[in-house]
Amino acid sequence: MVEGNNESAQLMRALNQMQEQLQGQEDQRWVKGHVAEITAALQQANSYTELGQVFLSRTAPLLGAGHAVFYVMNPDGRLQLLSTYGYQQRKELSNLYSVGEGLVGQCALERTPITVTHPPSDYVRIASGLGDGVPVNIVLLPVLKLDEVLGVLELAAFHAFAPRELALLDTLVPMMALNLEILQRKMRVQRLLEESQDQALRMEKQAAQLEEQAVEMEAQQADLMDTEAWYRSIVESSPDGLLVVNESGTIILCNARMEEVFGYACGELLGQAVEVLVPDSVRAHHPQNRARFMASEGFRSIESGLALRGRRKNGEEFAAEFGLSLLPARGARGRCVAVSVRDISHRPVAQ
Repeated sequence: MVEGNNESAQLMRALNQMQEQLQGQEDQRWVKGHVAEITAALQQANSYTELGQVFLSRTAPLLGAGHAVFYVMNPDGRLQLLSTYGYQQRKELSNLYSVGEGLVGQCALERTPITVTHPPSDYVRIASGLGDGVPVNIVLLPVLKLDEVLGVLELAAFHAFAPRELALLDTLVPMMALNLEILQRKMRVQRLLEESQDQALRMEKQAAQLEEQAVEMEAQQADLMDTEAWYRSIVESSPDGLLVVNESGTIILCNARMEEVFGYACGELLGQAVEVLVPDSVRAHHPQNRARFMASEGFRSIESGLALRGRRKNGEEFAAEFGLSLLPARGARGRCVAVSVRDISHRPVAQ
């Protein structure tokens, strides 16, 4: 009888071990299958809110959790409520925690899980359409990337989590951290891409504006050239000799008739002192007379009856009628004088 009892006990132990092994293998398959499914869903998320919501909505039912929240670390170093599952907003509780503040902040500070069993009745309640009740078990888990806290996960249930449920959490939380990091990089790249696109659009608009300005400047330049050509044609078609003298007495503009009257070649008078056109007898006093006229205002016409004379390039003097007019200052030119000359040496012959 003793030997029979020993064999039965060994057989029972073997059966128990086999059942435990089978249960362990089933738990492993359960964990691996759900991890693969949830990881694939997380990879499709395009925002932090969507990532947290997918994680909670897929994980909480598997764990039998009736309440779940996920806090993410903000750039300012505080934990902000991101996503919820079966959560009821409570006015006296904050959605933003500093590190070390409350159990959420303490979990982030210590970087280790925190478990609360049998919380008070006014701590938190799990509600459904049929009723509500106080959870038996509350677990807070830090979401870590190496030693950096990315967030905190909080779960509440009416029962203590089974070993395979804890194994699922142990596997999923690092995957959540990895997906958070990937999403951060993705969003940074997206922001850089958007900034690059905005910069490209701004540069394109600036290029278009510059092109419009260039076209406008070309049109203005063409208009100025047309206007200059029109005025030059008037000057060149005048029957009298015309020139412009600046404040220093230098000839800066001259028409063909003026060069013809004084016997100079085309362009030869430009840059010369106006005194080359004045007879030797009055040349010494001419700069003073010119300065006085520059200081005066209005138009002055000098008639031939005053016996004014001009001096040709070959030294010949001739009777001439001069007209002088002050021009307003423009740019760096300062004040100038427009001079018209008419050769009247033929008049005594005609008389």
